[in-house]
Amino acid sequence: MAQKSLDKTKLGVVYRQAIVKKLLDNYKTRNSLIAVNFNKVNSPDLTQLRHSLGDVDSKILITKLSLFSRFFTDINKKKFFDAGSRMGALIFVGKDIVATTKVLADFIQEHEDFKLLGGFFDEKELSETDLKQIAKLPSRQELIAKTILSIKSPLIKFRSVLEGLSRKLLLCLISAKDKKENSHNQRSNS
Repeated sequence: MAQKSLDKTKLGVVYRQAIVKKLLDNYKTRNSLIAVNFNKVNSPDLTQLRHSLGDVDSKILITKLSLFSRFFTDINKKKFFDAGSRMGALIFVGKDIVATTKVLADFIQEHEDFKLLGGFFDEKELSETDLKQIAKLPSRQELIAKTILSIKSPLIKFRSVLEGLSRKLLLCLISAKDKKENSHNQRSNS
């Protein structure tokens, strides 16, 4: 009997160590995270959020707050979850933090009990306010489109100037031809 309880204790320790290792591995590969509190958010909605975050190359991990506490201790960072937190999750951000915060902002619109607590982006600590400001920034695709448009716009204007010059030349030539034909027709009639 003593052996069985010892095995369960070891299994629990191994499980907790594996979860903390998974959190550390995700932090090392992504190096940016957002802590959230999600009291009263149902499982289907969290699954929907998981899929939406996956679309922007981000990952949400949910586990016991005590394991998050160990994780934050291991990385020497601020612990975002306090004693009042009941349910928490960490979102490991992919390449685009703006896209991730936009997904979270949309989710918050539908779920008032979902709260941003803060996070880290490339070692810089971010507050809830910082994350909300980031969500208001234009997305990567919008910035690329604006850049392409700003490059393309002068070229379009230059093309229209050149086309305008060639159009004017063509009109002048047509006008000269018409004048010549009219003067030739007037001489013929006289």
